[in-house]
Amino acid sequence: MLVKRPVFGMVWLSAAIIVLGLLTRWATLFASIPEGTLLSFLQLHFIHSKSAIYSISQLEGHLSDPYLWGLWGLLVAAYLFSIWKIERLNYLRILPVMALHLLAGALLSTAFDLLFFRGFQNSLQIDVAGVFNFNLTLVGFVLVVVTIYLLRVTVNQNWLLTSQYRLSPCNIPDVQISALPRGVDNIHIDVLLSNKFCKSSNLCIHNLIPFVVRDFRAGKRRVHISENQLKPLHDIFSQMMEETLRRAKDSGEKQLVELLVISVFKYIHEEVDRSVDAYVRQRTDAFHNQYQQRMTGEKDQKFVEYISRYKDDVTATTNIIIISALKEHRLLPFNKALKSFLGIKKSFSIHLIQAPFALYGHQYSDRALLDNYLLTAQLRKSDNHFYKIDEALSKIFQPYLLLLRRSDEGEEEILKNDDFVNERMEILAQTSIFMDSSNIRKLLDTEWTRENIEQAAKEGDRAKKRKLERHLQFQSSVFFRVEKELSKSPISRWLVASYQVKEILYQSSSDASPSLLNDLLVNSLSVVELEENAQKKSVLINRFPDMELIKSAWDVVHNGYVKFIHNNLLSMMLDFSRYRHDLQIECQLLQANNHIKLLTDKSDVQSSRANYTLHDFSILSEVDEQKGQVRSHIIIKADLRGSTQVTDKLVGLSLNPASHFERNFFTPVNELIESYGAEKVFIEGDAIILILNEHEGQKSNNHIASRACGLAAHILRVVAKQNKELKCYALPELELGIGIAYSHSSPRYLFDGEHRITISPAINRADRLSACAWSVREWREKQSASMSQVEVYQPSKSAEAVGEKAQKDMVFNLNGILIEDDVFEKLQKEVNLKQVQNRIPTMQDSKLFSLVFPDLAGGVHRMIVRKAPIKRYDQSYKVDKCPVVDNRFFYEVVYKKNILDQLRK
Repeated sequence: MLVKRPVFGMVWLSAAIIVLGLLTRWATLFASIPEGTLLSFLQLHFIHSKSAIYSISQLEGHLSDPYLWGLWGLLVAAYLFSIWKIERLNYLRILPVMALHLLAGALLSTAFDLLFFRGFQNSLQIDVAGVFNFNLTLVGFVLVVVTIYLLRVTVNQNWLLTSQYRLSPCNIPDVQISALPRGVDNIHIDVLLSNKFCKSSNLCIHNLIPFVVRDFRAGKRRVHISENQLKPLHDIFSQMMEETLRRAKDSGEKQLVELLVISVFKYIHEEVDRSVDAYVRQRTDAFHNQYQQRMTGEKDQKFVEYISRYKDDVTATTNIIIISALKEHRLLPFNKALKSFLGIKKSFSIHLIQAPFALYGHQYSDRALLDNYLLTAQLRKSDNHFYKIDEALSKIFQPYLLLLRRSDEGEEEILKNDDFVNERMEILAQTSIFMDSSNIRKLLDTEWTRENIEQAAKEGDRAKKRKLERHLQFQSSVFFRVEKELSKSPISRWLVASYQVKEILYQSSSDASPSLLNDLLVNSLSVVELEENAQKKSVLINRFPDMELIKSAWDVVHNGYVKFIHNNLLSMMLDFSRYRHDLQIECQLLQANNHIKLLTDKSDVQSSRANYTLHDFSILSEVDEQKGQVRSHIIIKADLRGSTQVTDKLVGLSLNPASHFERNFFTPVNELIESYGAEKVFIEGDAIILILNEHEGQKSNNHIASRACGLAAHILRVVAKQNKELKCYALPELELGIGIAYSHSSPRYLFDGEHRITISPAINRADRLSACAWSVREWREKQSASMSQVEVYQPSKSAEAVGEKAQKDMVFNLNGILIEDDVFEKLQKEVNLKQVQNRIPTMQDSKLFSLVFPDLAGGVHRMIVRKAPIKRYDQSYKVDKCPVVDNRFFYEVVYKKNILDQLRK
């Protein structure tokens, strides 16, 4: 048991000075004191002056003066008042308190001497080495020493008792899921939980609710479920956690673990809420149907009333059982895995799993609060509402906020808040001692400090022992002050009643509401009123607690609450601190839940998966072998030239244009797509758009740039072959321009029913690369320029002045393949580019690079990439005399067999 600081007990220090002063006076008055002996270089002498001494008759007359006694009484009253004031400042250090007592005693002794003895002197004469000497009364000596000490304490600012240990700010880490990509609605994070987990949890919840209701009605505080009922759910969750840890390690997305835990909590809470509501609705409807058929009894009616009244208790208990089964035997390994496997030292998930409050769901009950914390009212106007208790306790502990570590010392002091704001979070965000329960132990747990003092003494660690002893003095002062302030606070009886209600319910099988019993104990001002109120409330309750238990609890609340607070202060403050701490966790959980969307609709799952925004937590047995997430992609745009003119000619020849394009273009292209790993994005009468995706974790199949160039070259060779056949039959030939663009990110998708629409900025760029500017084509044809497939021009200022402002460059692409600079860089990373000697007369201004790459069918292909300068375009220029633009180049894939053969020679 804690011993209060002996502030009143130190009155003897003051009294000792007074008594000592009187004794020395009477000793020097009635006895003969010889002169002192020489001690070293100090000569000590007691001297006394009898000139100021009263005779006995004078002294008796003086003592009979009532005025003198009144004045002396006022001095004593002032002294005792000062003692009381010093006691109120019980957080002063022990030595300054002793010094103040000595000072008060010395002053009172001096006043006593002046009043009764008219300045009688008995002094200590000190002669220092014959150099100087002085006379000092014993009381004066005490005054000098104490005054010097108090001045020193004041200069050093060492008046107050201080904690030897810094207090901790909020230790709850932020939820680390905000950086995850948003889903198909651009607002929420899309999550798909394991189908087996959802089915297993639904079955467990459905089977569990009747057992919970049955045991609650029987007055049992704990619902016992066999391990076999919940083991399948626990095993599936363990598999989900193991798979998520592996994925988080491989991908570097450590926040996936928190996303899984929060999503599971969200799913369980929502499913339990739905299931309990459905159970209550089902039983209520069944009762009404039976009532209409006159087949119900009083027992059925009471059952329906019970489950309606205690629905929140059933919900909370079901949540706790299900989630406790998930975390059983997994908490310690999970914590170790986060630290060793992922390097996460602080995780919100660990705090969430450890917090009982977060298990209850959003609808928590009074019984759930009593099981783990303390009872607080749900209505804001109630005297024992959380906000009022928090406000009262915060004022009591306000002086100790200075002991909190600053946020720049490695801790966060407040709960961060983004777009989810409510009153609870604003209050919890305020700095408080109760943010961490370890603060309460540092301030009030004297037993822990005493045990450590004993341990330090055994180990011989004197420095640690002295530090702990100073901290124990500080704790004693804090305990005394908090106990006294709390006992005077209006919330004290409510807090004591909360613990008495817990004892009542534990000792009885009552189904009474804890809040009802709490109000009964506090608001009944006498035993008679208590009995009357209990009689009224017992009518509404099936099993009301024994009246003797209630009377005993009432006596503690109204008569013994001070003693109860003294004996249980530490546990009370710890319970409230845990409650406040876990409320912060619940608020962060609610905040995180608002950012998560649990997908169940197949179309939403399909769309989110296609856009690589789905966080799929399926277990291995549910997942087919899938490619990794797309990290980049390439778009191929093949643009048919003059399809309208070709169609008109075919119609004029009474031929079918659709079959012509399908047989000579689309069908041959479709046969090539699969072997090069491409997908069709868009097809219409005069164009085709293809995509090649680069997936994570598939290094051998990620030659998307080389395969895209090879596919484009193959398409043009197929079309060239078809043109020879068309020419034989005097049919219109096909003309193409192919552009290839690269994107460093994955494409996005929309769904029109079952049809997927690809969205990528590379599509527009590939379209510009596949185009052929008609003005440039006419300009080249007029001058009978060499039949190169690709050229890129930058318009001159005069050309821009006559209408060529539409784009920076003008592309000439006639049956050629033009690739972006980024595609060329990607080729350099994929394959080994070797520069070859340029033997082509029409390409003497270009550099040629050779490369070899495989397709997905096992074939090996050789290809040439041409790097040529971009030239200046103007109608007045000769085609072969166009000036070169400094430091600007384009890249073309050379595919014609005759050119490749020349370069091999």
